Amino acid sequence: MFQILYQIFFRKTNSQEYVDHSKKSCRTCGKKIKAEFSFCPYCGSKQDKQTHNDKEK
Repeated sequence: MFQILYQIFFRKTNSQEYVDHSKKSCRTCGKKIKAEFSFCPYCGSKQDKQTHNDKEK
């Protein structure tokens, strides 16, 4: 019973999902990496500096 009530009242909708601004996608391979990384640890591609406007997209 508790699980049903929890799902009804606390379920997140798509508009409420948490957006993690500490991560970004690599511009070359697309894997999630930390926003402050200058190079992708997976493919080694150099990453551009991310501006505040890029994070909002």
